[in-house]
Amino acid sequence: MRQTFNDDYRIPVLIRIEPERLKMQLGENADVVEHLGELLKRGLRGSLKTGNLVTGALYVDLDFYPNTPAITGIREFNGYQIIPTVSGGLAQIQQRLMEALDKINKLPLNPMIEQATSTLSESQRTMKNLQTTLDSMNKILASQSMQQLPTDMQSTLRELNRSMQGFQPGSAAYNKMVADMQRLDQVLRELQPVLKTLNEKSNALVFEAKDKKDPEPKRAKTMKKWLVTIAALWLAGCSSGEINKNYYQLPVVQSGTQSTASQGNRLLWVEQITVPDYLAGNGVVYQTSDVKYVIANNNLWASPLDQQLRTPWLPT
Repeated sequence: MRQTFNDDYRIPVLIRIEPERLKMQLGENADVVEHLGELLKRGLRGSLKTGNLVTGALYVDLDFYPNTPAITGIREFNGYQIIPTVSGGLAQIQQRLMEALDKINKLPLNPMIEQATSTLSESQRTMKNLQTTLDSMNKILASQSMQQLPTDMQSTLRELNRSMQGFQPGSAAYNKMVADMQRLDQVLRELQPVLKTLNEKSNALVFEAKDKKDPEPKRAKTMKKWLVTIAALWLAGCSSGEINKNYYQLPVVQSGTQSTASQGNRLLWVEQITVPDYLAGNGVVYQTSDVKYVIANNNLWASPLDQQLRTPWLPT
């Protein structure tokens, strides 16, 4: 047997199949070669399996591998029909290991190693700088000024506490601050009219602003004109005749109670109200023999001592 050496170098193995052992499955007159072709189409393949791990003995194993590719190439070798083979056992493991090694070889290991080396160098420099910084911090913390810092902070807090106590309610500083705030509020209130004037007339600081009269409804103005006209007519009528006088007997009242009869009665006469008295708001004018009184309405009578006469008018 001869075989050409190439990249796909294989060692032929000759096996013998005894058809008599398959009579129960294939029958008496079965064509073994024909059945073998059908089995190969269904995925019959041969492989070497380890028979003994100690001695390393191998045996040929025939089994079905449905996912194997179809048979291509030669079908016979030196007159013998070929049964295709597949890798199995240790050979398959070796093949997968070789594939993994090939993938590792294809990785860009050199750039990765160079990058890792550069990163390691940068890390070393960073660690040195960090160590220098830590040394500087240790020196600062060990210095005398840092040791005195808590004492200085406590002193500052005590000073701040004393300062805040000066502004507690009831203290002189607190009362002064409240008084200043009240004066400021008063000044702001006094400035409100000035600000209102400046808002209405911006040049009021240079030119004197005219006083504005309060707005008065038109109906009130008309009513005032009518009252003035009626008052003028009434004044003209009253001035042409004598003033009527009505006389009343008025019991004297002291401290809210009537006096005894021995005190007597005082003669009271009431003048008829005139337009000038009405317009002046004087109300009813009355007088006795010694005192003249003016009250604001016709229901209440008052003396200079603010005593209210509770008895009704009694005509004489």
